[in-house]
Amino acid sequence: MNVIKSVGFLTLLVCSLYLPNVVADVSKKSSTKTKHVEGADADRDFERATALIKAGKESEALVSLTDFLRRHTESKRVAEAQFLIGEVEFRRRNFEASIRELKKTLKYIGKDDVTVADAVFLMGQCWYQLGRKDRALIEWRALMRRFPGTPASMKAESKIQEFKGN
Repeated sequence: MNVIKSVGFLTLLVCSLYLPNVVADVSKKSSTKTKHVEGADADRDFERATALIKAGKESEALVSLTDFLRRHTESKRVAEAQFLIGEVEFRRRNFEASIRELKKTLKYIGKDDVTVADAVFLMGQCWYQLGRKDRALIEWRALMRRFPGTPASMKAESKIQEFKGN
């Protein structure tokens, strides 16, 4: 009986030492597989949202993009999705809402600078549409300093030159 207890104890001891490593390995493999699937889901959801924009279904696109941001916080396309929300609001002539949404894109500086630069340019456009040329110029000058050489920076420089001509 003591031998059985000893064997039982040793089995329990070996299992307790070995099983956490097995569980950790399974967990790692499962996590990698989940990330891959999530990446595919994120891409699919992002494409669905952009298709809605192209189809002119802006209200549905805003819902889809907002859902994308909620569900796929680690996606490489988060900054782009946030920018698109601001861009849709701009198209709808909701300039204050557009500025509010575009400002959220700024937190992605260093991760997606091209999209952030586009957001700053569009914020300038919003300010201009709101009759605030001074604020538009501030945004565009900041854009040129922070993101030189980007397409958005070149567009900002062109807008500033336009204002100087007027």
